[in-house]
Amino acid sequence: MTLLPFFALTLKRLRHNPSLSVLLTLSVALMVGLMICVPLFTNAVCLRVIQEEFSKARGVEVRYTFPISLGARPSNERPMTLADALRYREMIGRALAGHIGLEPRLARVQVESPLYLMQPPQEDASYTGANLGTIRVVTLPGLEAHVKTVVGEPFGEGGRQDAGSPAVIPVWVERAFADRTGWQPGEIYDLDDAQSATLGLLRVKIVGIVEAEDPAEDYWGTDPARLLGDRLLTTAEEYEASIGPRVPQGAEQIGWWYVLDERRMNLSRVGRYLQALEKVRAQAAEALPGASFSAPFEALRRVGQLKFSLTLILFGFASPLLSILLYFNASLSALLARSQEREAAMLASRGMSRRQLLALAGLEAGLILLLALPLGILIGLGLARLLSTAYGFLEFDFQMRLPVRLGDMDLRLVAVALGVGALARLIPAWREMPHSLVLQERALARWRAALGPLARLLIVLLLATTYYAYRKLAQVGSLPLLSVRLKELAADPLPLLAPLLFLFAAPLVASVLFTHLVGTLALLGKLSPWPAVYLGLVNLGREGWRYRASVFMLALTLDAGVFYASLARNSDAWLVERRRYEVGADLRFDFSERDSLRPGMTLDEYDQIPGVIRTMAVGEWSAVPRVGKELASPVRLLGIDRLRFPQVAYFRDDYAPQSLGALMNRLGATPNGLLIPQELAERHHLTEGDHLILTLAGGEADYELDFVIVGLLYYFPTMYPKAPLVVANLEYIQAQVGGSPTIAYWMRLRPDADTPRILHDAGQPQWLAKQAYDLRFLINRDRNRLERVGIMGMLSLCFVVGAILAGLGFLLQSAASLVARAARLAVLQAMGLERKEMLLMVGIEHLLVLLYGVFAGTGLGLVASRLYVPFFRLAESREAAIPPFIPYVNGEMAMRLALMMALTLAMSLVLVLMERLRARPAGVLRSAGQE
Repeated sequence: MTLLPFFALTLKRLRHNPSLSVLLTLSVALMVGLMICVPLFTNAVCLRVIQEEFSKARGVEVRYTFPISLGARPSNERPMTLADALRYREMIGRALAGHIGLEPRLARVQVESPLYLMQPPQEDASYTGANLGTIRVVTLPGLEAHVKTVVGEPFGEGGRQDAGSPAVIPVWVERAFADRTGWQPGEIYDLDDAQSATLGLLRVKIVGIVEAEDPAEDYWGTDPARLLGDRLLTTAEEYEASIGPRVPQGAEQIGWWYVLDERRMNLSRVGRYLQALEKVRAQAAEALPGASFSAPFEALRRVGQLKFSLTLILFGFASPLLSILLYFNASLSALLARSQEREAAMLASRGMSRRQLLALAGLEAGLILLLALPLGILIGLGLARLLSTAYGFLEFDFQMRLPVRLGDMDLRLVAVALGVGALARLIPAWREMPHSLVLQERALARWRAALGPLARLLIVLLLATTYYAYRKLAQVGSLPLLSVRLKELAADPLPLLAPLLFLFAAPLVASVLFTHLVGTLALLGKLSPWPAVYLGLVNLGREGWRYRASVFMLALTLDAGVFYASLARNSDAWLVERRRYEVGADLRFDFSERDSLRPGMTLDEYDQIPGVIRTMAVGEWSAVPRVGKELASPVRLLGIDRLRFPQVAYFRDDYAPQSLGALMNRLGATPNGLLIPQELAERHHLTEGDHLILTLAGGEADYELDFVIVGLLYYFPTMYPKAPLVVANLEYIQAQVGGSPTIAYWMRLRPDADTPRILHDAGQPQWLAKQAYDLRFLINRDRNRLERVGIMGMLSLCFVVGAILAGLGFLLQSAASLVARAARLAVLQAMGLERKEMLLMVGIEHLLVLLYGVFAGTGLGLVASRLYVPFFRLAESREAAIPPFIPYVNGEMAMRLALMMALTLAMSLVLVLMERLRARPAGVLRSAGQE
């Protein structure tokens, strides 16, 4: 058989089963997309993180992610001229491209002269001093394209002018520097070498004042005013003609600044980049005199760790979806191979060998992969963008899109996805190759006989591993997901894998138990007086093993979905609680009577500001407790208004042994009452009713105040282990100490409050308002962190796609079961069973499977949430959670997900059953060859 007919036959076979072929192509494409969307997203996140770090360092938003700077200090033994600096610029650029694999998209050279003493011309009598300070003459070749002229001649167009003797060198000055010195175009100065008197004087004339065209441009790499300030700027031609020949070493110092082209930057190669940078640094140390080298080593290491942790977490959360997708793909391939059994038998009877049949199946798989690959890449790009739009579980904001690049695709993962897709198609095709009936039945019997004990052994091992992993996780305690490191994972991966093991093991056990439970139902079905119910339950009891895969997929989907929903809710809740603890209220700002634009405002006036519900003044002092004759470590003393505090501050019940109301009542009953941390009380053996002397640092003298301990605290808003605090009545402290303490105002705001407007109305100057603690701003900033966004997106994506695939798989299995039993059902119908009874009989089977899978998955998800959510926080810090992390089980979302999935699949199932049972018995029996 030639290749062309072979190819034509393959197309005919695929067209003969269009639905299965399309679904199989889509499933492979989805697998490819899921495998590549994670590296695409994590690379985009890490690039943005690097950009944000450099933007924060510069104070402006930058667009580069891979800057490198080198420096040299020429000497008399190893001089370097401007021409040498330009030549080295090209050499270093080629070395960077060769070692790192990224071409420089920007290169800047800066050549500086030695320090000169700046003096007024001798003939100018307007200056009284002999020296005006020291300064350098600097040239940056190509600078004219990046600066604009404020006053005077455009840069590079001043030209050499003669003012008698000596020759006058035209120079320019940066605007901020000119504003500080008062220099103007047209002024002439003499430069005297501060190191050697033999070089003579240089006369310069300021011909213009310039500033950066775009201060945020990548060309600068720093604040342009800092780069160009305190220097006289000249052109490369003037430097080479007038400065270079007068400097024995050619230049005092030379700097090179490169920005590598990040369009091809893939942070999966961070290790390679770091090794390449070390090589370039070593070569620079040999080639350049007095070499210096600066590259983002630490930034690359941090984002490399972030990429690893985020990739591991996202793939871990995606593992249930990948399992469902793999099974869905295998089921489709098995259905396609089963539908082609008669074709394969016919081709074998006409002389086609098993090898040729396998080659035919391989060609089919190749065509499917060929169609799935570009579609999968598009799906991967779409999924990566979708991950960046999630701000909560099943909550998306499509304006928060993060740009992703196709060049960040990991081809190894694409190859894995395609390989799995090919195997999923070829293995069922090989198993369905034509055999004699005896051989086929014998192989099937042997397979079932061997699979039963092996499956039970594997389940026992999986359960044992799951239990052991949970015990290990309990020993480790809290595990911040964003701080996972490769060495720790390699040393002991079980704590991190513990919830995933449970998510797989529990549905697997539930699917095995299903076969035993339906056996009991079959016994009950024999007691039913209705034939349809009897036949449905008996058939389910006999062939319950056929539905184990459907039960597993449904249970796994809901198991993971409920767990993910609880994890997301806990992430949101702890994020809010953590920020509430940090701020104390909705808004907190320091008050300064001297700096306030509206001094003398009362609390009632603050309460009248639009958007403010209640305001409280909080005083703060530094205090040293004296226990007996010993001085304890310093603490923060907070003075609060006990009446306003419950109305303003956020305080949880677990922050103290008593309720907040009881604590405030104790402060009200005892004016000099004091609330202290329990840790302080235990360390110094203090109890309620004891006196505690606090020494307060005052402006002119220290004050000793006698307090009575009236309550203990586990936690208190704004209190951390490194900064313990005690709480007292503000009115009492002010009466004893007097003066003006450090006052902060805490406010409870309305949901629609305008915080900047409130700060303005409160009289806060702009510079002080920037230091305010705005709870809503902090929460929104944390929610928009790209790492959290990606995790929420993956949780949502896995549940939605997993639910769709599990539902499709369940419906396909139901349809396949009906096709396999078509002849038996037709016989029952021919014997007088009505169509509605047929629908009831088959519906009982499939609805029981559906309900069992839904309820088992929901229950297991709730159990997983209760067991594992307390150990996992979406955080980077490994320190103890403050305030304590209180886990929640999202039962409401679990019920909603279960109900939504059950109703959707039930309605779809009814439609499938009605469609499949419409066929006439005679036609079904005739097509089966059993009329």
